[in-house]
Formats: sequence, C-alpha cells, structure tokens
Amino acid sequence: LQTWLVRAAPDEAESAGGLMVATFQVAIALGAVFGGLLVDHAGVASAFVYCGIATLLAALVAVLMGPKRAG
Repeated sequence: LQTWLVRAAPDEAESAGGLMVATFQVAIALGAVFGGLLVDHAGVASAFVYCGIATLLAALVAVLMGPKRAG
C-alpha cells in the first residue's frame, strides 16, 4: 500500500503516509466500537458470524476488482 501511495503521489509521500496511518487508526477505532456494540446487543457468537461474512465479502471484492490477467 505504501508503494502504491508513493507512486500515486510522489511529491506528497509524507502527507500520503500520514493519511494512510490516520485511516488505519480510524478503521481500528470504528471496528472496536462496532464490535463492542455488536457483542453487547447480539452476543459473542454474532461477532464471529459478522467477521465471517465480512471476510467473505472482502475476498469477493478482491477477486472481482483485482488485477486482470491476459488470457
């Protein structure tokens, strides 16, 4: 991800790196909040179900939007 950022914004590599770190921190915080609410309201097992569904959807998006290979 860092290589892609530097290639996308070579003149702003430090700013892009800071934005990447901030994005990861926000994602971690939101995941903790959402996970806590999910466990409080639906139980621990619901967190495992949600994680399985989210992982499956992420894999599907990665396969569908990933690099295309020439036949």
